[in-house]
Amino acid sequence: APIILKYYIAKQTSRMSHPSTTIRPFADAKPLSIRIWHWATALFFSVSIITVSINEFILDGRTQIQAVNNAAQEKGVTLDRDQTRAIVRTFREPIWELHKYAGFGISILLLWRMFIEFRSVKNNRLAFKLKAAFNRKQKVEGTALEQNHFSMVQAGYLIFYVLIVLMACTGLILAFEEVPFFKSIHDPAKETHELLQWAFYTYAVIHIGGVVWSDSKLYNGLVSKMIHGKQ
Repeated sequence: APIILKYYIAKQTSRMSHPSTTIRPFADAKPLSIRIWHWATALFFSVSIITVSINEFILDGRTQIQAVNNAAQEKGVTLDRDQTRAIVRTFREPIWELHKYAGFGISILLLWRMFIEFRSVKNNRLAFKLKAAFNRKQKVEGTALEQNHFSMVQAGYLIFYVLIVLMACTGLILAFEEVPFFKSIHDPAKETHELLQWAFYTYAVIHIGGVVWSDSKLYNGLVSKMIHGKQ
């Protein structure tokens, strides 16, 4: 009994001096699973952005149709609209296929992120950090600037995950457009998907800028810890 009592007192003392609700913003490196997920997601999104950029700006449909028509006319060949579109499609379709597979990769990574969230210890869970950021009953260490910065970062994460879920869902609707129900909502899904990409581009720019600023001003070594887990 005395041993049990000593253990209980020691445990309660430890909890009082290091409450489980205390958050130390960006003090520790992310778990390996999160770091791998982060860079894999960045890779797939990069592929997605590059493929869209190629087809929208380099292989722009209207520009390519005009170029094919001009080249055909120089050779004395007249192509109708369907023939021209078919030729242009041979250049653009492989790029869209790569974009689609990148989308599949992002969707799989999203499911993996959910699995990581459920398997993580409490203090590493996004839900716990969101609650800490917006519930002042949970103490966030640091100055007022650091606490507000932590809250803004967590709000940014929430926005990111909402965007990635919506992009994945609308992208899958477009990828499986032959499904009768998906075909009926193809147009609004496409418009939403295209609109969301601009929101994501904006987020990506703010995120990268914010990380660079944080690494140089508040949390030196932040990027290093995200790469290899060490400062």
